[in-house]
Amino acid sequence: MLGEYERVHPGLAERIVALAEGEAKHRREMEAEALRGDTHYMRGGLLAERRGQYLAVAVAIVMGGIGAYLVLQGHDVAGGSVGVSGVGGIVTALIVGRSKDSTPVPTDKSVAAK
Repeated sequence: MLGEYERVHPGLAERIVALAEGEAKHRREMEAEALRGDTHYMRGGLLAERRGQYLAVAVAIVMGGIGAYLVLQGHDVAGGSVGVSGVGGIVTALIVGRSKDSTPVPTDKSVAAK
């Protein structure tokens, strides 16, 4: 097939091969760049998630401490409310966050066939 191109226009087959090689090299470079970007994004996401967990623990400890202080000062209802709402809010946020992450990805056969 390339021989016919060469017969019609000398050097055309070489140019077509060079073009295909250049396109393949460019595609591989773009895929490698995308992979590096995805890896960087994932690392950033993991760091942000860990930071959020540390902050959640800090908030839970502070709210628990404030609740305990209020209970010790004779404000049982207020102290219990602050302690339970602080810790309960963090637990609820973590549970809801995990349930959103585990949502199954729909598989559409018409999209997969394309």
